[in-house]
Amino acid sequence: MSEDSDETLADDAVEADLEAAETDVAAENAETAETADEGDEGEEAAPVSEAKAKADAVIAERKVVARRTVTSRRVTPKGGPAAAKAKASTDAPPASTSKARDAKKTASVTTKAPVATPQQVYAKGPSPWWVPAIMFGLLILGALIIMTNYMGVFGDASNVRLVIGLGFILGGIVTATQYR
Repeated sequence: MSEDSDETLADDAVEADLEAAETDVAAENAETAETADEGDEGEEAAPVSEAKAKADAVIAERKVVARRTVTSRRVTPKGGPAAAKAKASTDAPPASTSKARDAKKTASVTTKAPVATPQQVYAKGPSPWWVPAIMFGLLILGALIIMTNYMGVFGDASNVRLVIGLGFILGGIVTATQYR
């Protein structure tokens, strides 16, 4: 069974115990009310009954929640790629399991000169107007060469003209990958 179903079964059992205890408390209160009506007005109410104590214990148990420990699934060290590059550039030996070695490694990292941060690289702007013009020009030129080849404008259809037309179309597709 999974953990969720085990927790659900445990919750159901606790709720059943709580309902039984509440029923016992209600019955006990009814009995106390009957005895108080019979003439024991001068006496104080009886101490907390067993049913009430049981209900309180069930409620106390119910508030305790078992929590699972979550292990980190982090792949890169904290601080992002810059920290990973800085760690890689320290020429430190491979990671070890000894805390003493880790402390020495940390001390050697902190005693070295600070690592210069790389210059900020800005995203390139949009493509100039001639990139889409070349792209559409090559695509249209390639399609026209292929169509005129099969329409007989140059004479009989030739595979050479077909390959040239496909080459122009491929050039248009490659230019499309450079468009921003």
